[in-house]
Amino acid sequence: MLKEATDAVTDIHFAHDDTFIYTASIDGHIRSYDLRNKRVIQDNVGGSVTSIDLSKDGLCVLANTLQDTIRLIDRDTGELLSS
Repeated sequence: MLKEATDAVTDIHFAHDDTFIYTASIDGHIRSYDLRNKRVIQDNVGGSVTSIDLSKDGLCVLANTLQDTIRLIDRDTGELLSS
């Protein structure tokens, strides 16, 4: 695991329940590693991701990009909620 990034990994976060690991990468993806089911979900954010953070309720990921854009993304669907 954690070998899917094609460029530098810039940030790592653990879900509140420790069942997921989230990574941000310069390759423009946020990756969610589901540790229980041994699968990876990749969301293309549309720009190099420099940092991420999880919402307090654990339902959203906040992503900062090199293009000076902050994106709020639904953790389950990958849907862009706001930028």
